[in-house]
Amino acid sequence: MFLQSIHALAQYNLWANEQLAPRLQTLTEEQLHQHIESSFPSIVKTVAHIHGAEDVWRQRLLNVKPTTFYKLSDNAVGVGEVNKWMEASQRLTELILSYDENALVDTVDYYRFDGSAQNSFRWQMIQHCVNHSSYHRGQLITMMRQVGLTSVPNTDMISFYRTQGTPAKVV
Repeated sequence: MFLQSIHALAQYNLWANEQLAPRLQTLTEEQLHQHIESSFPSIVKTVAHIHGAEDVWRQRLLNVKPTTFYKLSDNAVGVGEVNKWMEASQRLTELILSYDENALVDTVDYYRFDGSAQNSFRWQMIQHCVNHSSYHRGQLITMMRQVGLTSVPNTDMISFYRTQGTPAKVV
């Protein structure tokens, strides 16, 4: 059940990102870059942050030391950034789904960008990454409404589970 839960988290994360991407791609460049007060000052900068974080955690899961955090270029095209995020999210999901239970309970030594050494169980890193992305996806939903999008996707985890089929009846 443990392995299934962690794999489901990875699949949920990708699914939730995939719910947002098509709606984000309907926005104009002006809407994607519009200044909005939040953790990051625009939709595209929030997308870039989620992309960067998912990529950093993927590298750490692989025992690779990231040297930089993904930076949005000054002339970034918003739709292109959404596509890059989706590619990074797919790579993260594929990696997580390749882990067996033994790999998930391994500890991984890594460094934060401030240079401090850390170590965590691989499953904790995955849970953190998915939770972090969920937090910022919620911000994206609010930002999308603020730029005028009236129909926003539901990215609730229970909605993901419902797409997976009917659960077995408990007796």
